[in-house]
Amino acid sequence: MDKVWNRKAKTLEDIRIYRSEALQFIHKNPAARFIMSRVATFPVFSTLMALKDYTGFSKKKVLQFVKANGLDESEFEKSASEYSSFSEFFDRRLKPGARPVCQDSDAFVSPSDGVLSIYPDIREDLAFTIKGQVFTLESLLRDGALAKEYMGGSTAVVYLSPTDYHRYHYPCDCSLEKIWSIGARLYSVNPIAMENGYRPFDVNVRDVTILRNKKMGNFLMIEVGALYVGRMVRTDSTPGAKKAGSEKGYFGLGGSTIVLVFKKDAIKFDDDIIEMAGNSIPSRVRMGEKIGSMLKTGDL
Repeated sequence: MDKVWNRKAKTLEDIRIYRSEALQFIHKNPAARFIMSRVATFPVFSTLMALKDYTGFSKKKVLQFVKANGLDESEFEKSASEYSSFSEFFDRRLKPGARPVCQDSDAFVSPSDGVLSIYPDIREDLAFTIKGQVFTLESLLRDGALAKEYMGGSTAVVYLSPTDYHRYHYPCDCSLEKIWSIGARLYSVNPIAMENGYRPFDVNVRDVTILRNKKMGNFLMIEVGALYVGRMVRTDSTPGAKKAGSEKGYFGLGGSTIVLVFKKDAIKFDDDIIEMAGNSIPSRVRMGEKIGSMLKTGDL
């Protein structure tokens, strides 16, 4: 089984990847794959599939989900029994202080809960590999000129599983320069999908944001939608100044991904994260915890 570095416990643990029999059948069976690629990846499909979880009939699912996944109910803004639907629970906020934001002046913090993989050196072809699939910044951004600005830089990818807190936040004090959406489909971002040839970072609906920090200059934050995630809701996407840890938006239902892209020498990831990445081991992170130090660049 794949391993993940638990930074809090300072130990390796088995990584929990949702691998239901149905999910494996969908991604491995040729007929199911054909139907998936022709019909199921359109956003309207995810919306229809999720409708039941927006109703009161899904309320009983909340307590079952919390118990089955060992979630810490004490962190929730309200008790699990108070949510009117599974969708409302999935979009949940946490109590103040449940995710303290590192206050070090140079800290770059995780924008969300999830499993973090880093790619410290974007090669000359601007490519990085996830679960055997090679992606390029140009295909991710659909903008060759913008991709070239980050040649020689680094990438961080945070995968949010269905059990994670699904709100995402600004990772440092910064200003929002520009935000736009691209993509038209919603493939699964579950690792089993990429292991079987799906390429969500090329085609999925995604929000691309250019953010600017006074020390490190411009960097990119990209939220990637996924199958069953019909919504990426922007709660603060107006141009202007943002504080580290302030909410940017949330994913509605399912697992999804956030990609961060940095220019050359703009960030130094924490030593334990780098060490684990050298052994192809990702790190479990929580929103607000420091994952790297911002460095001064010439992009000012």
